[in-house]
Amino acid sequence: VHPGPGSAAVRGALRVEAELGHGVPVPSGVRIDGPDERTWDLDCVSVTATRLSCDPLEELSRDRRFDLVLEFDDDEPTVIPFVTGTPREGSYWRVDKGVGVDPDHDTAASGLIAMMMMLQPLVARLPLEGEGLGRMLAGPVREHDDAVKVDPPGLTTTLEVVEVEHGWLGEPQDLFLPAEVDGYRKLFLITGVELVAEPTDDGLSWSMSGSVPVGTLDQIETLLGSLAPFLMDDVELDVDTNDDGRPDSASFGVLGVAVATELMTDAAD
Repeated sequence: VHPGPGSAAVRGALRVEAELGHGVPVPSGVRIDGPDERTWDLDCVSVTATRLSCDPLEELSRDRRFDLVLEFDDDEPTVIPFVTGTPREGSYWRVDKGVGVDPDHDTAASGLIAMMMMLQPLVARLPLEGEGLGRMLAGPVREHDDAVKVDPPGLTTTLEVVEVEHGWLGEPQDLFLPAEVDGYRKLFLITGVELVAEPTDDGLSWSMSGSVPVGTLDQIETLLGSLAPFLMDDVELDVDTNDDGRPDSASFGVLGVAVATELMTDAAD
């Protein structure tokens, strides 16, 4: 679901999207619960067999906690918290710089994901030292002189990570990766994402691997238009995520050395 659990610095009108997976029922209702018992019901439509998209919500008040609630007729609701407000202080990393293909995962899908990550300014924040289990937050930004500012919808891509001896480790999870082509931003689901990150003298050395579902590949192909045949012809499905004997995803592995950046907050506007 976008925004993911623990999302922060949400900006502007908020579009909610959910990848339901095959066999998962469409929610009977989607709403946002806010402070003072205020509730917003969202108008949602199925844009693919598994993708649910909800119309943008009005801008929410800053520095408050909200709950995104997906209701189901025959099951308990799914509740996902997120926070609006000024980005938390700490180290931010420009993860769109110097992205490359991991030599151990030299596939066409790896090149595709690396390219999608470099199409827009993108930052990530890892938990501060001593926080232990936490969440990496990532999202698009706008460049402003020598600094960056959070761009709508904010730091809404999340990945649970744990602090290890030399850095951080994120075990397999699914997440939405934002990408922008010609000013048009889309959210692409990537699955089984694993992350390893370690501070070095040159910056944050990181590697990320996972798989790209066939539905996501179809979305990328549509977004790329006439460029798709040149960039996607060699992409092969080599992962069977649902154990039905048929590959349904393409494996990828990317890496890079992210550079530290200054994030301008509202107070700096």
